Amino acid sequence: QAVIFTESMILSGIEEYAYRIRQLPEYRKTIYLTATKEKPEDILNSKTENENLVGFSIEKTIRNLVEAGQALDLTLADILEIIASPIKCCVMPVIGLKDNMIALTGYAVMYGGKSKGIIPVEECDGLILLKAKKPKDTVVVMAQEQSFTLETELRKRKIRAFYDEGKITFDVNIEINSKIMYMEKRIDVNDKVIKQLSDKLEENLKTELISTILKSQKDFKSDYIGFGTAFRIKYPDLMKNLDWDQAFLEATFNINVKVNLRGSGNIDLNPKA
Repeated sequence: QAVIFTESMILSGIEEYAYRIRQLPEYRKTIYLTATKEKPEDILNSKTENENLVGFSIEKTIRNLVEAGQALDLTLADILEIIASPIKCCVMPVIGLKDNMIALTGYAVMYGGKSKGIIPVEECDGLILLKAKKPKDTVVVMAQEQSFTLETELRKRKIRAFYDEGKITFDVNIEINSKIMYMEKRIDVNDKVIKQLSDKLEENLKTELISTILKSQKDFKSDYIGFGTAFRIKYPDLMKNLDWDQAFLEATFNINVKVNLRGSGNIDLNPKA
């Protein structure tokens, strides 16, 4: 159900092991690849629901989070394709133990089958928003001197690449549908409050996305978010003769976030009325 690589293995490289796994008939190409900083025996002896095997627990944990729009996965087929591609970057889920139960704890940044470090799951909201198929989240936003709990869901994501006189620019356009799920105090949520919440959420998401992209350029120096794919689709001939590893570090980004905010249907937005 899953392959678990220790931290020392992903640092030294998993390419050879990926090819070995491909040759074994009992493993599917859709099998999940994961990494861990835990001791193997601790993972194998962890608690699981209904006393299932650990592999089932890992698969269920990752699959459920992916379906909920809150995580990314990596399969054997993915890593083999990435290793053979000119971009060679991706992220691998890192599992750990919380209360002796399997949990997603972060993502290992992989380049050509080797890890360049691990991003804690708490710092991955922007990564999920940029890469997950249907990212969803629950966030807290301050307005009117109180907190509002909002549910967010991606409506549209468009990444456009531009090349002009040797300079690469990306326009990242994100549109979010959001609902008010809870408010600290019952007040009238009029158009002014809606705008305040929308503006604040747009600002927060834009800051998160900028931080995520800068982390990939400055800290890890690798395009694990996948901007190279958008560039290759638009400029296939140019991509063949381009040192993408270096070109990505020099690329600039324009980030635009739009939020469509409304009530959840469970909250009376005008209690006084």
